[in-house]
Amino acid sequence: MKSFWFIGAIFVLMLAGCNRQSAETRRAVSPRPELAAVDSLMWSRPDSAFAMLLEFADSPVADSLDAFNVHYCQLLVSELLYKNDYEQTNREELLEAVDYFDSIGDAFLDARAHYIKGVGFYEMDSVVEACAEYLRALEVMEGHFEEDALFGHKAMFMFFTYNRLLELFSSQFMMDPAIDCGEHALDYCRKEPSLFKEIPNTYFHIGRQYDKKEEIVVASNYYWRAIEGFADKNSPIYRDAISMKALCDYQMGMEAEQSINTIKQTLLDEEGDKEWMSRYMAIGAIFLKEGVYDSAMYYLEPVFENETDVVVRIRVAESLRVINDSLGNCEKSNECVLFLADHKKPEGENKAMVSNLEDLFKGYLNRKQAKQVEADRKRSIRKTIAIIVPIVIFVAAIIMIVAIFRRKKMREEHEILRQDLQSHKEQVDALRRAIGQRREEKDGRCEMFLSEEICQRILKMVQGKRITARDNSFQHGIVLQEEDCCQLMEAVEKHYKGFDGRLLGQCADLKRRDLTLSHLYLLKFDESTIAALMGRTYSAIKKQNENLQKKLGIEISIAAYVLLVAEDLCTVQSDLQSVPQGVLQEVPQDYSQIILEIVSNNPQITREEIANQLNISTKTVGRYLKKLSGRIRYVGSGYSGHWEVVG
Repeated sequence: MKSFWFIGAIFVLMLAGCNRQSAETRRAVSPRPELAAVDSLMWSRPDSAFAMLLEFADSPVADSLDAFNVHYCQLLVSELLYKNDYEQTNREELLEAVDYFDSIGDAFLDARAHYIKGVGFYEMDSVVEACAEYLRALEVMEGHFEEDALFGHKAMFMFFTYNRLLELFSSQFMMDPAIDCGEHALDYCRKEPSLFKEIPNTYFHIGRQYDKKEEIVVASNYYWRAIEGFADKNSPIYRDAISMKALCDYQMGMEAEQSINTIKQTLLDEEGDKEWMSRYMAIGAIFLKEGVYDSAMYYLEPVFENETDVVVRIRVAESLRVINDSLGNCEKSNECVLFLADHKKPEGENKAMVSNLEDLFKGYLNRKQAKQVEADRKRSIRKTIAIIVPIVIFVAAIIMIVAIFRRKKMREEHEILRQDLQSHKEQVDALRRAIGQRREEKDGRCEMFLSEEICQRILKMVQGKRITARDNSFQHGIVLQEEDCCQLMEAVEKHYKGFDGRLLGQCADLKRRDLTLSHLYLLKFDESTIAALMGRTYSAIKKQNENLQKKLGIEISIAAYVLLVAEDLCTVQSDLQSVPQGVLQEVPQDYSQIILEIVSNNPQITREEIANQLNISTKTVGRYLKKLSGRIRYVGSGYSGHWEVVG
């Protein structure tokens, strides 16, 4: 880490200048354009952003910043020191900035402040405190922003934080938390295009965790995905992935010589000591596993002598101790034992640190889960309220309308019953004539419907074709197009106005294909022909029929039912409209004969429909049906039943 103490000194002077100003007169909480420009550039070009920040520090504007911008500036200083590989020299000012952003509630800046505070702890080898700050940064972001709001710089920040935790947990051999953080880092890589290049690196580091867990197959798979994803085939990390996969392949049964040759091939392009030492360690590990101790020592001793990373030297020393013990080199074995004794942390200290880190991560996960449960609960409550309130209002309105309608009906009924109705026979005769006339019109309407151009075209399509239930749905090449279905629907509405409305009134969830199926039954086709026309299998149409029967709550077939609906639309309700004006203005005192005529012509009619046609209440209809119990009866239940005239 480079030392860059004078940068901190510059900004300490800036902070002192700010403190001399009146806090009451400088309360702006928006960033200076110069600082915002530095921030924006920092995510892609931290070196250029650092130069821009230094230039700003020398400008007169830097002496007149308000509190927000001073703390914002200190945050940028810390971030740019870190991104340009300098030590964190403005620690005290950063801690003040953390407290400030905690207090004003700017979530993104607050999270960034905690993250960079954690970087400072890590530089001081305070791993537990660093982890706590990284997790705090995640909690601030996840507690304030919905997932779909985490894009752009916010997605990049989430990736950097999870990736930092991946490295931290990996260094402590906490593989499961490291894998969890790695997978989250991958999610943000895929979400933000500028991070796509980080996907192979992340695959590689997740593979390393599975490697440490000795889940070799999974590790090899991640290494392979990393190798496939690297655009730069000449980078050290690409060669690391090749080398580690070769080592995994050896552990899964590949010949030692083949794996060693693969690793040696990467040595041809190695860059620097770190890389050749990594390859030597891998080759030495294979020779050690094979029991070729002289060769293993040849590759491992240079690593032990040249490596500066204590953790790596400890791993190599442990391997060299085993080799020297096997070869009887007691002096060298004792040297390894002494090195391990001097450099290994006490076991209790290691366990305590790992335990603290595990507690921190588990606490974070538990709080995250609890917040998610609470958020789900609130969403569920809001959704329930959004559903229930309109229903309650609707039901109340319906109850009110029904009550008003009933009172109106009762008044009208009483008024009608008080009238002296003297033309009973004339009315019945007129009604019979009207019903006969409308029956003829109904037959004519059916013929008119079938004569429509679309109907004739469909009838000609199936004419002469022998369609069976076993036929493939596309075999006959007569599948209707969307335009055909729309024209058929228009023809149905033209000749059987209200047909679709009647079906949708029984089940509002009917789909377009359910209505098309019903329209085709009006053409009196069988299920095999309809299957061919709709481009579906016979069994699919059978299943659709069964589902449609359930939706409509009927027991008779759909084919029979749609014809009854069409007939009903053409008969009694239309008949009453054609009765000469004044005939139904005087209703006879005895409705028995009229009701008998109505049910004989329309056995599927309901009590409510009879009441609506005669402009009387359903209760009155019930009384007359009771009087007619010896002459008519109702067979079945609900909408699926029908009337029968028995005498």
